[in-house]
Amino acid sequence: MFRPMPVLRPLLRATAPWLAAAACAARLHGQPGPLRPALGTVRDSASRRPLPGAVVLLLDSLGRTVSRATTDEAGRYRVPVSADARRMRVLRLGFRPQERPLAVEAPGEFALVPIPMLLTSVRVAAAASCPARADRGAAFALLEQVRAGLLATVVARAQRPARMTRLLYERRFDGGGDRIAHQSVSLSFANAADRSFGAARSGAAFVAQGFLDQATNTYFGPDPETLIDEGFAAGYCFQLATPDRGRPGQVGLEFAAARPRDGRIDIAGALWVDTVARSLGDLEFRYVGLDRRVAALSPGGRLSFRDLANGITVIDRWSMRLVSGELAAGADGPFSRSTSRLHVTEVGGELATAAWPNGYAWSAPLGTLRLHTVTHDGRSAAGTVVRLDDTDYEATADSAGVAEIPHLLPGPYAVSIADPRLAALGVPLATPLRFVAERDSVATRRLEVATAEDFTAARCLSDRSRTKTADTSGTGWLLGRVSTPDGRAADGARWTIRDREGSLLVEGGRVGGDGLFHWCRLARGTPIVVEASQGGRRATARAYLEERLTIVPLVLRDP
Repeated sequence: MFRPMPVLRPLLRATAPWLAAAACAARLHGQPGPLRPALGTVRDSASRRPLPGAVVLLLDSLGRTVSRATTDEAGRYRVPVSADARRMRVLRLGFRPQERPLAVEAPGEFALVPIPMLLTSVRVAAAASCPARADRGAAFALLEQVRAGLLATVVARAQRPARMTRLLYERRFDGGGDRIAHQSVSLSFANAADRSFGAARSGAAFVAQGFLDQATNTYFGPDPETLIDEGFAAGYCFQLATPDRGRPGQVGLEFAAARPRDGRIDIAGALWVDTVARSLGDLEFRYVGLDRRVAALSPGGRLSFRDLANGITVIDRWSMRLVSGELAAGADGPFSRSTSRLHVTEVGGELATAAWPNGYAWSAPLGTLRLHTVTHDGRSAAGTVVRLDDTDYEATADSAGVAEIPHLLPGPYAVSIADPRLAALGVPLATPLRFVAERDSVATRRLEVATAEDFTAARCLSDRSRTKTADTSGTGWLLGRVSTPDGRAADGARWTIRDREGSLLVEGGRVGGDGLFHWCRLARGTPIVVEASQGGRRATARAYLEERLTIVPLVLRDP
């Protein structure tokens, strides 16, 4: 008996951040009316250099956050002041926090002291079931630094939103390996306030319910704020990761569920911090509690952070490796490997571009395709529309026949072209061109462009029952497509060709799954009427066969 496995997929939608403690309070309390803002700069006390990405918090008499902002690339801050603001607190990953009474009469300068991130004294509040470890204090010191870095990301996103271009993708792998068999890519445009990637539950909810929704069979991925939620910290254990030779200058904070339970899917992973640049690195995780054969295919995910020159930290890449399919019960045990059908896919995205109102812009180091298009006789094929199959990537060749497509995610692509005449039928022209895009590189290729005549000639030559040649002198070719009002192919629709008096010239038959039909032995200079019908719907088009190829789209309508 087959037992279906839940489909593993992330929920990539923005949700409110859950930040911990007073420094990460997300609720801004009501206040009467704004006063003049608090202005100033934040610097490194050792080098005196400005510190971008520091968080400046205004607190009330109870220590609650009433206003907040981040410093720009010059270390400057501008924080709205309300009547109940009493103190200022400044946080920055890799530096000791500072707090002092609020003063708005003159610009305030903060000089933050750099600290060893693993030696800071912090209050340890580990889950009760976590084992005692010698590195517990250092792990929680690193967690507090992570919280400061993540808070800067959240505040900057709301305070200084950008216009973003995101690339969302899905990849299918061969078997359980890592070779990409196919990928699709779509472009998405959003404001930074919407977030590039976000979890669908709070950290406390993940602890209580796990990372699998039993009702919908949906697996969730964590976001950075999950890791700094007090509820998440109460249900997870933290420790320092074993140093990784492939990550020089980085230190990792590992996490795992304090109390794993049967039937609940948890995660375990590590967040890495660059101790030299004093910046967030990346978060890696894996799902825990899955069947051993599913776990063997390494389901999990990753997201990475990037510090930009304008002082803002963004999530520039996110991905989830997912396993779906069926596990079957076998006679030799609960499950049999031979009766399992599992598939590995990866879904995720990357930030391709980001632009801010002040003119600062950033582009990711992605791939580029530079295509030289030519006709059969070697001339530049200016105006050719080039597309990459199963993606939103498209470009038009310039006067020199060059088409360039930037921001390519790494992976395999197939190239097709859009003939303007075939575009009326929604038919792309496939080409033999395949290539693999690589990060921060340019792939240069030459492509001989086929035409609508080439496409039709190939169909005529393959239609041996009607003609043995596609170049019969004096004949015209007809190519058409029958579709429904919503643009779908009308599979099985009947088509015919009549002269203008209504006499039947061709009783063509039925269209296939693509809705296309053709006829290659019509006299040129002849006016014709093309008809199609299906289930009571009809379509009619008149044409005059003046050129070698005539294209006729037919859309079925109710009578």
